[in-house]
Amino acid sequence: LATSFFPLRCYLYHDGLVRFATDKYSNDTSSLSNLFSHLTNSSINKHSPSLNEHKETVGAGCKWSLQQLRRYLRERGVDEDFIF
Repeated sequence: LATSFFPLRCYLYHDGLVRFATDKYSNDTSSLSNLFSHLTNSSINKHSPSLNEHKETVGAGCKWSLQQLRRYLRERGVDEDFIF
């Protein structure tokens, strides 16, 4: 839950969800209409042709548990405690 954006103040549930877009993000202006690369809303991404494809890093689907994200960061040497 984000209660403020300046300064940023968020409250995270220990077993929360992390959502990803189902298509890889591109800042190319020709891709602005691709909702699957710009939005993480599950009701939109469930219609993505690439939803169940294995994607680089994320794998199949578009959701991880918060614990899975923290494990991913730890395995790559990121100081997760600094972030969370």
